[in-house]
Amino acid sequence: MISLKTDKQLNTEAIQLREKWSLNSNGASDITSVVLSKLPNLTLFYIPFSQNTSGMCIKEGNIEIIGINSTMAKGRQRFTISHELYHLLIEENVGKPIICNKHYRDTSEKEADKFASYFLMSDEGLNQYCYMNKIDEWNLDNIISVEQYFQISHQSLLIRLLNNRLISKKEYKEYKENIFPMKREFEDMVMSYIDPPLKKTNI
Repeated sequence: MISLKTDKQLNTEAIQLREKWSLNSNGASDITSVVLSKLPNLTLFYIPFSQNTSGMCIKEGNIEIIGINSTMAKGRQRFTISHELYHLLIEENVGKPIICNKHYRDTSEKEADKFASYFLMSDEGLNQYCYMNKIDEWNLDNIISVEQYFQISHQSLLIRLLNNRLISKKEYKEYKENIFPMKREFEDMVMSYIDPPLKKTNI
């Protein structure tokens, strides 16, 4: 059985890639523009996959392709791009397409998810943001402010906060289920970061 990399290893790999690309290791980045500028052989396309599939990638010779599910929320799409970077650049998978399906979760997929989370927002970046903005306890307002700054999905941030023991399981469930009953000024911005309702598909 292949053992899963530690969170520390994956966080380090994410920071190393950001540094290799001359990105602020603790700041936010426009992931789409960054990837296209740093990987000149990459073709990035958006296609309405089924709701079970978030994306795919393939690398063969000089050809690099990442496909993103266009029906998913923008925050989720950015996460998927980062997820596919792990397969392409860290694992260096060559010659076989990788389809990221929520019903198939092997060690590679779990590592790619964690890498994506750290690439978009390192632990050091999260800690720095909290220090600079005097966040010492979590509520819906500052959760959304972090999502907006790092351009990550609501779900991704909640999982990180839970794994880092910054919120309890009870709070995780509360913030996950009660995102809509919030201040009206947050409604438009939140819609960009949560996945749209599932639609029935035959694919």
